[in-house]
Amino acid sequence: MRESALGTEIHDWEAARREAFIHDALSAFSDRPTDLLPFEEVRQRLRLRTARYLGLQDVPLDRIVGSVDRYTDFNRAFLPRQRFLARRWQRIDRLVTSGTGLEPVELYKVGDVYFVHDGNHRVSVARYHGAPTIQAHVWEYDVRVPLTPETDIDDLLCEAARAEFLERVVEPAARALGLGQTVEQLQGVGRRGVALVDRPGGQDPPPKTVAGGVVSPAAPAGIACDAALRVEHSAERRLFGRQALALPGLKTPTDRRLRLARR
Repeated sequence: MRESALGTEIHDWEAARREAFIHDALSAFSDRPTDLLPFEEVRQRLRLRTARYLGLQDVPLDRIVGSVDRYTDFNRAFLPRQRFLARRWQRIDRLVTSGTGLEPVELYKVGDVYFVHDGNHRVSVARYHGAPTIQAHVWEYDVRVPLTPETDIDDLLCEAARAEFLERVVEPAARALGLGQTVEQLQGVGRRGVALVDRPGGQDPPPKTVAGGVVSPAAPAGIACDAALRVEHSAERRLFGRQALALPGLKTPTDRRLRLARR
């Protein structure tokens, strides 16, 4: 019986290693991210601060996209890349195939995705066996930009830049315009700016200057939103200037939103 169990876990380990190799090789021909996101870099770039405990939850395994300290040991599908992981991986695989329950893992939630704080091997084995979810103690960090299962390290850099510009440029611009709306509300205004900004006392406030341009707070919110986007976009292009010249296809986070706004 022992030999049979040992044979199963060795077989599963070798199969998982082969899948990891194939997954990484095929990724060269697709736009899907291959590597796990490093949590510490995400925390620093997005300025994550305090986390709150959400309790014990069933978390979709395909939403776990990073790790605190094992982001080079597994690929994005949490398949093992390193041979030194074998002993522990096989031990956990033996527990799973024998029907023994596993302890919940510990995850950090950021946006719509999760990072492993404790339990990388358990996540890996569960994904190999096709489990849809895993039990986890979850702590959540508030974040102001979207992170999805498709986010890669390049997306992270752009979203980090966007988060900084939201804080340093767009929100001050919105306040300077005297708009009684949050940046999120401004960015959610319809493309043609049909929603109007309230005019206190029925009078048009004096125009405000933002980044060399004059925009009236009494203008449609869509126009004000477009002005704020242009401020953000101008600063972004300065930040990405050299890269943009070297890589004509490079887009900043605001490029796409400006294209949509012009339709």
